[in-house]
This record gives sequence, structure tokens and C-alpha cells, in this order.
Amino acid sequence: MGLGVYDDPNYGCFIAPSDPDAAYDDNGYDKPEEDWLSLSREHTSGKRGFAIRDACWSFLGEALSPVPTPLD
Repeated sequence: MGLGVYDDPNYGCFIAPSDPDAAYDDNGYDKPEEDWLSLSREHTSGKRGFAIRDACWSFLGEALSPVPTPLD
């Protein structure tokens, strides 16, 4: 997942592009429904996962350097 945003308070989900090198505010990204990410077990549609702040993700990447941060 790329850099996302909490952008849909009606459904309580984050929206993040599937491409790890993309961001929610990239030109042409229209926040498709298949990129919605729920943090709750109660939601049955869309992807499920967790959110991490961009600054924390960068810190984790530096801590693991030179090995890339594992995504699985």
C-alpha cells in the first residue's frame, strides 16, 4: 500500500493506493473503492489492515537499512 489518508468518515476507512510508491494526493489518483482500507474487524468489504504514520514508517525504514522494510 502507498501513502494513504483517512478520507471517508461516513464509512470509517482509510484510502491508500495499492502501489507502494504512490500517494493519495498524486495527480490522477481518484481514490477508487478497491483501495479503501478498514481498520476494524466489523467491516466486511474492502481491504483490512493497519495504519502507520509516514514519519514512523520512515523511521522504521532507517532502522532496517540497508535491508528494505518487509511488507509481508
